[in-house]
Amino acid sequence: VTVYVANKGANTISIFRNGTRMNDIQVGNQPWCVCEDINGIVYCTNYLDNTVSRIENGKVTATIQVDQGPRGICVDGDNSLWVSCFLDNTVCKVVNDRNVKSIEVAQNPQGICCDVWDNIWVACYGSNVVSKITNSVKELDIVVGQGPVSVATDYNGVLCVCNYLGNNVAIVD
Repeated sequence: VTVYVANKGANTISIFRNGTRMNDIQVGNQPWCVCEDINGIVYCTNYLDNTVSRIENGKVTATIQVDQGPRGICVDGDNSLWVSCFLDNTVCKVVNDRNVKSIEVAQNPQGICCDVWDNIWVACYGSNVVSKITNSVKELDIVVGQGPVSVATDYNGVLCVCNYLGNNVAIVD
């Protein structure tokens, strides 16, 4: 098992394999979130640089410009990246290391995930909602509680939202 950890204070990503810290990779300014695509390429958001670092074989191989304040990141079934941008209230769709579309969502997007139908779900802290994006268009907002910061789905489409200010997890069927 390989785990990647963003170290905001050190501007690095730590790589752990089977519980052992292997190495640290220098990335952009204040890395926030990490994901891995279907080809094993690792990406991390760099909050203060408004970028995403692409990491291959332990080295940064590309820096991708996105909107302001990137926090969450995920990959869909087509291997496109989706980046929540906290300061611009947008989600960026990144294809082939290029920001191809910025989609407006509710206030202060943070956590982001993709469900089995390739819908993108975004926890929007400032609006107390999750935004749903379908086919690169914001479809709806669902009120979920106070201060949602992260979101995940299971294979049945059940949505789980961690509400920081509410100190709870909301389940949306």
